[in-house]
Amino acid sequence: MKITPHSFNKCVSRIVKSLDFSHEKKSIKNNLIHKVNFNCFEERKLYNLISELEKDFDYNDDYDKKLPIYIQIWDEINKSDDHRNYVLLEAQANKGKRSDELCCFLVEQGWLVEHTNIEFPSQNHVLDDLRSDALCQQAIRKLIVKGVQENIQSIVDGKSSPPKGWAKKEHEKQESILSIVCYVLGLTTDKENGAKNRLGQDPISNIVSSITNRAYGFIKQNIGGEDPDRKVMHKIVDSYYRCYSNKEKLPSAEIIDKVITEIANTVFISSNPHDEDYHTLLDDCNSPLSIEASAHKIISKAILHPIISEKYFKHMESRVHSNSFRQPNGEKKEYISMEKEYLATDETQHIYSSQFYKDIEGYLRSINTNLTDNDILSCSMDYHQYFCKQFGLNVPSLAALESFQRLTIESNKRRAVYIE
Repeated sequence: MKITPHSFNKCVSRIVKSLDFSHEKKSIKNNLIHKVNFNCFEERKLYNLISELEKDFDYNDDYDKKLPIYIQIWDEINKSDDHRNYVLLEAQANKGKRSDELCCFLVEQGWLVEHTNIEFPSQNHVLDDLRSDALCQQAIRKLIVKGVQENIQSIVDGKSSPPKGWAKKEHEKQESILSIVCYVLGLTTDKENGAKNRLGQDPISNIVSSITNRAYGFIKQNIGGEDPDRKVMHKIVDSYYRCYSNKEKLPSAEIIDKVITEIANTVFISSNPHDEDYHTLLDDCNSPLSIEASAHKIISKAILHPIISEKYFKHMESRVHSNSFRQPNGEKKEYISMEKEYLATDETQHIYSSQFYKDIEGYLRSINTNLTDNDILSCSMDYHQYFCKQFGLNVPSLAALESFQRLTIESNKRRAVYIE
């Protein structure tokens, strides 16, 4: 999805009227030809333009289609600080679709202005082409900051400080755990180092910061709390991710938040290994988990269980209503082994043949088409134990199934007929 030459030239000509571009840095500036007082008429004009945006906005549209209304609102924003501040507050107002669309506008129009190169148009970076990678970077940095950095800092600042050097080691360990999780989620292709050394801001946050930094005084006065400018910035970039993650086939914002919760738990457990309250988070794991085991525990709890448990209940419900679970007189049979049927394998005794595995494979491939069979098998085997424990299913372990597989293979070999 690219901007056509005609629409791009039109866009640039309009932007140049209100913005001063430098050769070195093309940041958003407020050097205006004239200032306009923000009165009730100006507010009504902006309100109507935002309503028009809300009415016509479609996340699947190319940038070309959004451009006319974007330019009109951008021109209004650059009339004065008050115009800009009004839009920033509206984007924070939790007005559902209306606020989300304003957040998308601020990101996309800000991106165009930041990356427009008048002298060398071929070097312009169109967000439509770079959105997926930018959103991946945003999600990984959010996991690191919210799940790891902030919680480690909270522990270090607490009354019972951990041993010297703990924070650095813990940060490195959690980066390794998140690298595996982010690989499964399709946020990175590097399973070992994909979440490491993610310093600074992601590209989308940089764009929004260039807008909010100029409104720091207003934001501090009207938003309040600790780091209000960061709060405003995160609201905008989080809205943008939520709106476009599905289009870019990335994990939902809800999944990202669940992973943050679980990674935070692993940080607190690590800092308090002997605290009984924290041990409740371990799900009966009495010894420290390896990096890979910790990653798969998060994958099981935050990614797989919410979806697979729902599929499990639907499977059971369909079996209850099926003829195979009814007696000749139409009455239902006893509820004996039906709950275990979901995990049952065929005569090969291999997990591949279970409905449990098939549902996991389908779901994980819908998130990340690049996962290998071994990736999916590894996730399935770790989740199998967690699944059985959650529903109290007394079924053979996968280790026991593996021994049955060997017996089945040997038995088949003895019965085999070889034809030369």
